[in-house]
Amino acid sequence: MSNPSALPTQPAEPAIPTVPITQPAQPEDHSAGDNNTDTPNDTAVVPHSHPQQQHRQPSHLNDYIVSSVQSNASLCAFPTRYSSSAANNNNNNKDWGSSRCAACKQLRRRCPSDCIFMPYFPPNDPLRFASVHRIYGTNNVAKMLQEAEEHQRADVAESLYYEAQCRLNDPVYGCVGMIAVLQQEIQRCEWLLAKVEAQIQLLKAQAAVVVDPNSH
Repeated sequence: MSNPSALPTQPAEPAIPTVPITQPAQPEDHSAGDNNTDTPNDTAVVPHSHPQQQHRQPSHLNDYIVSSVQSNASLCAFPTRYSSSAANNNNNNKDWGSSRCAACKQLRRRCPSDCIFMPYFPPNDPLRFASVHRIYGTNNVAKMLQEAEEHQRADVAESLYYEAQCRLNDPVYGCVGMIAVLQQEIQRCEWLLAKVEAQIQLLKAQAAVVVDPNSH
């Protein structure tokens, strides 16, 4: 029979390889031994950093990912979703025939009537295609859209845009940084939930063991 008073311990984090961090060598200061008080005009004056601006160097790769993502608030903000219904409405709009999509406009080419980029990369949002084009390339984006079903292309374009934004904001980890933060938060919530449930079971067990004064 398990002891209800035993509270769950916080789960141990998996072994993660440490990241060796080497501090750059500080330049030698020759100003103390220099008797010349004249400062040349081309001498660069380096401001001293404040102590509160120096952060602790993380020792684990997971800690580095979490600190890297949390330091950039733009990664935590999901981009505005371009819904499939809006894509279909834009595709059926006759006014689009007189304007090129963002893809064809950036590539400086004529936009055909059956352009696959037209419903998902409108001309009024050029940065949307610019981000995707920079990470994946035009040919790869067109190939992925063509291979997907028509009702799934809006989601494919949205996923490519979101992943491109994450990669531009964090060239090292991209979406992996956001996933690491969310997984760590889930583990913390699961541990807190298990702890509260164990405390509830303990209180129930203590309430059940009540000595009746009239029993003797």
